[in-house]
Amino acid sequence: MGIKEMINRLKGKKFTPFKVEAVYVNIELIYDWCANNGYSITEFCKQVGILRQSFYQYGKGQSPSLATRRKIMRITGLKEKDLFVKNGKAQRGRVSA
Repeated sequence: MGIKEMINRLKGKKFTPFKVEAVYVNIELIYDWCANNGYSITEFCKQVGILRQSFYQYGKGQSPSLATRRKIMRITGLKEKDLFVKNGKAQRGRVSA
């Protein structure tokens, strides 16, 4: 789907803001998972649909989006409580109503 189609599809939709708790990502656990399953970090990032730079930012404390969190859990099969630790900060986002 191209940009124009996406814009047309979303025209007139209302988005409601929301806040969730931001998290720290257990990068070491993901490194171990990749090593044990024969993935490079680049391959893992492609599977999740994120840039490698974003992955490294997660290691520095940036919190991934809710959709990215779900993808990481789905691909690795690891539990949320093992992968993510709440950091007490709010994370903003938008969801279509």
